[in-house]
Amino acid sequence: MAQTTEAMSMKNCKLEWSTNGSSWSDASGVANAVTPDGGERDSEGTPTFSGDKRVLTTGKRALMTITAKAVYTENPADLVAAAQSAYDNDTDFYLRWSPKGGNSTNKMYTTDAGRIKKPPFPGGEVGSAAAILSEIVLETPGVTPSTVA
Repeated sequence: MAQTTEAMSMKNCKLEWSTNGSSWSDASGVANAVTPDGGERDSEGTPTFSGDKRVLTTGKRALMTITAKAVYTENPADLVAAAQSAYDNDTDFYLRWSPKGGNSTNKMYTTDAGRIKKPPFPGGEVGSAAAILSEIVLETPGVTPSTVA
C-alpha cells in the first residue's frame, strides 16, 4: 500500500458545545485540545473442558470521557462558563468536533448527553506566560460519528 497523502493535524478542528443537543455554540476560538477516552467493550473469555482456546463473549460498552482544553476567560458565553454551569446544576452537556474544520462532507463526532465530571476551574503557575487553560471533562455514554451536512 502506498503512503497516505491525506494526513492532517488538529490545527483546523472545530469544537462546539451544547446544553440541549440541538443548538450549538462554536468554541474553536478558545478550544485548544480534545481527547476522547474509554468506550471499551466488556469481554470475557470462558474456558471449557474441550478445546485449547476460550469461548469469547462480549457485553456493553464502558462510558467515555471526553476531555477538552480551553483558554480560560471570564466571558459568560464561553465554553468554560457553560461547562461550569452544567457542572453546578448537574445538567446535560454535549460536545462535538470536526478535525478537518466542520465543512460540508467533513467527519464530525458528537457525544450523547453527558455530565461534566469535575469543575473546570482555572489553574497555572506564576512563571508561565502561557494562556490559562481549563479542562472540561465530560462523561458520556457514547460518541456518534457522522458527516457534516
